[in-house]
Amino acid sequence: MLVTLVILSIAVQGYSFDTLNQARDYNAKLNEWVEETGNYPSLSTLWWLPGDVSTVSNYRPWFLTPSEKAITVVSSGLRTQGYSQLYVYERPPYTDTDFWWEVGLELERIDYYIEGDGRLKRSKLRIIQ
Repeated sequence: MLVTLVILSIAVQGYSFDTLNQARDYNAKLNEWVEETGNYPSLSTLWWLPGDVSTVSNYRPWFLTPSEKAITVVSSGLRTQGYSQLYVYERPPYTDTDFWWEVGLELERIDYYIEGDGRLKRSKLRIIQ
C-alpha cells in the first residue's frame, strides 16, 4: 500500500511539473508575441492579459477596457496625447469593425495568437487625428 502511494505521488508530481513547463512556455511565447508591437499603447478587454504579459506591459501604456465606452474614452485620451496607433487584444465576441470607425480608429491589421485555442486576436489600429 505504501509503495503504491509513493508511486502515485511521483506520477502526480511528474504530471504537475510537465503542466507547469507547458504553461511557462505558453506564457513566454505570448510575451514575445505582444513584444512584437513595440512601445505603442495596448488596450485589452481581458482582465488577465496585462498580468500574463507583465514583462512587456510594464514598458508601454496598457489599459484594461472591458467595454466599448472604455475603449472610446481611452482612445480619445491617446489621440489628445498625440499617439498615432494602438493595439487591441480581445477574445470572442470581437468588437465590430464599424465601431472602430465610430470612435476615430482605422483598422490596419489583424492577427491571432495561434498557441492555445487560437482565439486571442490582436488588432492594429491607426488613430485618426
